[in-house]
Amino acid sequence: MKTQAILMQTGFDALLENAPIGVFRMDLEGRCLFANSKLVQLYGYASGEQLRQHLSDFGHSRYADGLSRRQFFQDLLQDKTGNGGAPQEFALCNPPEVWVREQVQVVRSSTGDPVYFEGYV
Repeated sequence: MKTQAILMQTGFDALLENAPIGVFRMDLEGRCLFANSKLVQLYGYASGEQLRQHLSDFGHSRYADGLSRRQFFQDLLQDKTGNGGAPQEFALCNPPEVWVREQVQVVRSSTGDPVYFEGYV
């Protein structure tokens, strides 16, 4: 049973890492906790570690409209965006400019407290 659980987790990790879309997890302060290789590539970084070092808050200068992005995450925490979050489009402002569509949701504990954000691009 334990071997099967390890194989399932390994398979799930490989699925996330090799997904054709960017997948991420962020803490409640906006620091990137996880980014798969597709997200790293889309955002133009050399590695996941480099991305995590540079994307350290919601309104990071990499985003064309950091203020709107910060507000989006505040609205998510306060359940103002509807069930499960809402797609958001924003520009990454380092050349070349790239517009992305991001789907984000708040992951909550069993008591309803926010734990982290996760989503895909």
